[in-house]
Amino acid sequence: MANSPPGHALGTDAEWPILLHRAGFTVDYLAVDGLEWESSARYEQQAGDLGTRRRAADAYDEDAQHWAFRVQVALDIVQAGLAATQRALIR
Repeated sequence: MANSPPGHALGTDAEWPILLHRAGFTVDYLAVDGLEWESSARYEQQAGDLGTRRRAADAYDEDAQHWAFRVQVALDIVQAGLAATQRALIR
């Protein structure tokens, strides 16, 4: 935690694996299925079946602002990961 500055919660997707690797931990992964469109769980009653979820996801994807947000999130993740490769570690 001391090596991960506050304020970059999304960046931890890249930052923490890099910091763990640099600290000598073995980094691995677990492949999973079922992480499709994230909002269906929040709106389960309205988006309970696959067709309804697909229509909601398609409508969401039609808005360019949502894509701009996704690009910004990806950029934040990459920048946090790159910063983690260069940051001096507190041991």
